[in-house]
Amino acid sequence: MSGQKGLLIELDETPIGAFLELEGPASAIDRAAKALGFEKRHYILANYMVLYRESCRRRGQEPRDMLFAKGQSGKRAAGSKKRKLFL
Repeated sequence: MSGQKGLLIELDETPIGAFLELEGPASAIDRAAKALGFEKRHYILANYMVLYRESCRRRGQEPRDMLFAKGQSGKRAAGSKKRKLFL
């Protein structure tokens, strides 16, 4: 994406899902997100610790270390999870 100076775009695969992370100036994040088909209502502003604790609470589990299950790689784990925009 041209014109997105100072913007870092990363795909993070975690045990709770795969997240597209955009870091940089707010205006660059907004332009990149729009170009990728996302709107501000898709933004997730919470950090991974908060997201992990919420995921554990929904599943009725006590939070522990946020690790992939034994024998589960990041690619396999992310393949079945909903993708979200993470800021």
